[in-house]
Amino acid sequence: MFYDLYYKTTTRLLSNHSMDNALSESVVTAGTDEDNGPTAVKRLKTEPENTVTESSAVTPLVTTDTAVTGETVAAVAVDNKEPFKRIKLHKWVLLLSYCGQKYFGMQRQTDNDKFPTIEYRLFDALFKSGLIDEEKLNAQHMCQFQRAARTDRGVSAIKQIVSIKLPVDLDQHLDTINEHLPEEIRLMASVRVTKNFDAKNYCDARTYSYLMPSYALCPLDVKTTEDYRIADDVVKQFNDILKTYLGSHNYHNFTSGKAPTDASAYRYIVSMDCSPPFLMNGLEFVVVRVRGQSFMLHQIRKMIGLAIAVMRGITNTDAMIRAFAPKRIDIPKAPGLGLLLEEVHYEKYNEKYGGDGVHEPIAWDERKDAIDAFKHRHIYPVIANTEKSEKSMFVWLQTLVFHTYDERKQKANDLNAPDAEPAVDSDQTESDRPPRSALWSAHRNVLIENAQKSEDNTSTADETNNGVKVEELPSSMNSIIRPAVPFRISGHSFCIY
Repeated sequence: MFYDLYYKTTTRLLSNHSMDNALSESVVTAGTDEDNGPTAVKRLKTEPENTVTESSAVTPLVTTDTAVTGETVAAVAVDNKEPFKRIKLHKWVLLLSYCGQKYFGMQRQTDNDKFPTIEYRLFDALFKSGLIDEEKLNAQHMCQFQRAARTDRGVSAIKQIVSIKLPVDLDQHLDTINEHLPEEIRLMASVRVTKNFDAKNYCDARTYSYLMPSYALCPLDVKTTEDYRIADDVVKQFNDILKTYLGSHNYHNFTSGKAPTDASAYRYIVSMDCSPPFLMNGLEFVVVRVRGQSFMLHQIRKMIGLAIAVMRGITNTDAMIRAFAPKRIDIPKAPGLGLLLEEVHYEKYNEKYGGDGVHEPIAWDERKDAIDAFKHRHIYPVIANTEKSEKSMFVWLQTLVFHTYDERKQKANDLNAPDAEPAVDSDQTESDRPPRSALWSAHRNVLIENAQKSEDNTSTADETNNGVKVEELPSSMNSIIRPAVPFRISGHSFCIY
């Protein structure tokens, strides 16, 4: 009995092994039998192997009757699509330099044709270069795009940083991208970074600069003209004033919409100084550079405006100290023409990943000459020419005397209204109010005296100056101030009182 069981088991195993070999050349496919409906048909492979290619379509075949012919036709299922290929994406940082005079800021707007921005021009160039598809052109978050700083309308940048995820080596496509960018926007360089890098959150600090004519710091006893040349001691004095901003302070007075109790109003300033003067287009300029962790809306322009008012003697450094206090103070805001994003810093990232042997530090020393050439060709001349034609700084300087540099009147339910009027207490006498600087009154008197001299040069009140009719003020205001010399800006006539 044992031998019978052994014989049956061995025979069965050999039979199954032979059947597996026979069926290894067969493929089970779905067939259709006209009499019995869908069936599974085993078809032996009789055609040569080279008759089936990757481009062959999947076609179920109906076999002949195996009982008559003794064989079937082989069918091999092959997908007609190309095989799936995994494309690995890499995170990159891009160094951008641009003049923002013609653009509505850095951040993309809804209507790209009506409100062109720097980001739209960049993505349009990436699309035309074949580096992104139309879907990513309209949805830039799919590229994990992030900017280091958001510049406002008309603000330029010397070293703006953005991060983006792309499947190509950007170093080999810089020239192609720049061919599709306008000449006032240049992609200077690119560096591969870690996969989780974020241009905004990984940033340690940002440096902004403010380019302005040196006559903005002109003392009151010197006539303010475009021919003014600043002295070294004046630059030193201005730098001493700027040191008041260093450290951590509450800058709620230097922006809008921030309550004094808001923790986000506290900002840390690392450095702030004024450069030596230099000539450009016949006008002398200085550059104020400020480095901080982050900045709020209008913060830098108000910091510059208050510092200039102190420098010209219209107020004193006590006003700067009061501006850090909880009370809302009336502070002038300097023109936005000369504001620039100078540089974005990633020192902690460079310390951790810059020397790991895989990633490069985010530094642009090799591109310094190209960046400086772009700055002196497309950014600085635009600011200088606009200042000479529109005289935005000269006009703004004459408005400094009309700020109180004192507490604003609080509107109902709005402790931080940016347009609130200066606080005036009907029961408060002039002697109770904080004393103004003696130079403030002197500056105001100088304006009045200049206005009176200009009136004496005209024979009648109806005569025009530069094509502008000088009208007399109401009699109630004649004892306060006289109209200054009228002037034109961009085809419009102005007269400051």
